[in-house]
Amino acid sequence: MKVKIKENAKSVYINYMIISCYSNYSDSYAKKMERLSGKTLEVDIGCLFKNSFNIIDPENPDKIIHLSEYLVKEVIDDIRYLKMKCNYCGMDQDKDIICSRCKKTNFLENIK
Repeated sequence: MKVKIKENAKSVYINYMIISCYSNYSDSYAKKMERLSGKTLEVDIGCLFKNSFNIIDPENPDKIIHLSEYLVKEVIDDIRYLKMKCNYCGMDQDKDIICSRCKKTNFLENIK
């Protein structure tokens, strides 16, 4: 699974922080978005989310960068529709009616 980051990701990030009045603006994150703008990057599928992605940093494959969906232009080979997340323990798993980790029912929700 991959994501293509918007060409103007840095300005989108800055504008989103201004419009939404977030006080956690990060200049280093804005610089990362400038560096990653327009690139297609691998998603860490070990932990999936509905509206964000953990991407593998191309300059340091041991590091993960959390990326909000509003910065993404395209999702390639999206596998989230095949997965569910347990809202009790946080486990990602294939679709089922019971969580394979905590064995709870009624807590599984489609990721996509």
